[in-house]
Amino acid sequence: MKEIKKVLLLVIFLTGLSSTINSQVRKPHVGNIGFACDDTGEASWAVKRVYKLIKKSDFKSIATLINSRDTANQLLGVLLLEILQETNQIELTEEQERKILKRYSSEELVEVCEGCTYFEKVKLKKLLNKKEPHRMKKEAISLLKMWLNKTKLND
Repeated sequence: MKEIKKVLLLVIFLTGLSSTINSQVRKPHVGNIGFACDDTGEASWAVKRVYKLIKKSDFKSIATLINSRDTANQLLGVLLLEILQETNQIELTEEQERKILKRYSSEELVEVCEGCTYFEKVKLKKLLNKKEPHRMKKEAISLLKMWLNKTKLND
C-alpha cells in the first residue's frame, strides 16, 4: 500500500512539474506586432514574416497582407504598401486603396508589445492615425524603411 501511495504521489508531482514547465515555454507572438517583445527581445511572428517577404522583395505577398484576418498583418501590409507606393516601387490598385481606407477606420484590435513591460491592445484605426501617430506606427515605419533600403542595397 505504501508503494502505491509513493507511485501515486510521484505521478502527481511529475504531472504538476510538467504543466509548470509547459507554461514557461516561449510561445510565438502570433497575432501581435512587436519588434522586441518580452525578455528575449524577439520580434513577433508577423514582423518576422514581413521581414522575410521584404528580403525576397515579394511585393505580391506583401500586398495580400491587407486581406489577412490577422490585424497585425493588416497593419504591416498597409504601412508597407504605403511606403512602397511613396518610393515608387509599386502602384496601388483601386481595390488596394479601398482596402487600405477601410483599415484606417477599423475598430479591430491589434496587440502590440515592446520589451517585457509594454503590452497593449490598440484599435487599428488608432495605430494608423496620421494626425497623432502611435509610437508603434513610428517604430514600424522606421524599421520597415530601413529593411527596404537594405534590400535595395543588396540587389
